[in-house]
Amino acid sequence: MLTSRRRVVVIVLGVLALTDLGRSWNAHVGYAQPVERWQPDPRVYADLAWPPGIDAPAGAPLGARVYAQRCAVCHGPDGRGNGPAAPSLIPRPRDFTLGQFTYTSTAAGDAPSDADLIKVVADGLPASSMPSWRDLLSDDEIRAVVDHIKSLSTAFAKPPARRPRRRRARRRARPASPAAARPTRRAAAPPATVPTAAAASRWRTPRAIRSSRAT
Repeated sequence: MLTSRRRVVVIVLGVLALTDLGRSWNAHVGYAQPVERWQPDPRVYADLAWPPGIDAPAGAPLGARVYAQRCAVCHGPDGRGNGPAAPSLIPRPRDFTLGQFTYTSTAAGDAPSDADLIKVVADGLPASSMPSWRDLLSDDEIRAVVDHIKSLSTAFAKPPARRPRRRRARRRARPASPAAARPTRRAAAPPATVPTAAAASRWRTPRAIRSSRAT
């Protein structure tokens, strides 16, 4: 026969077993059907078929097929930087639709050249999530995916901005104002005054000196 102490231990273990069995049954039945479906904002997260590129049309161009297989996971199916892996990447993948690229050799405000895009795809970007694809993609595939990336943005359809030409400074400096351009006139000398006869005699005739006698 079991002692009272052993009975207590058996009862406790039985209660724990029943509790764990009830929790397992509740979890199995309660989570069999989803209560609601969580769908994030498409601007942040876009759904993709798995494996990537499996839903690409058979007659799709080479660049589109390579992009769907290799690039859409991060950059999104439409190049908006909203692929399934984008929320976990810092910094976030580039949004190709904006046509804004950092590593370019062109002038400010102009789209990057083909050589710039080929270099980034082939060599990747250090200190970022952009890997190097040189060992996995051929040269033709890299050029094709670059052409597809360019088709996602209207920035590449714009002609490059012309830099304003600098005008050479003229030797003769331009006057600051129209008044300064006019020649300065000398002030006219005041007319000479002709002294009258009385004034002339007063000026020319010395005053009479009084005589003094000694006493």
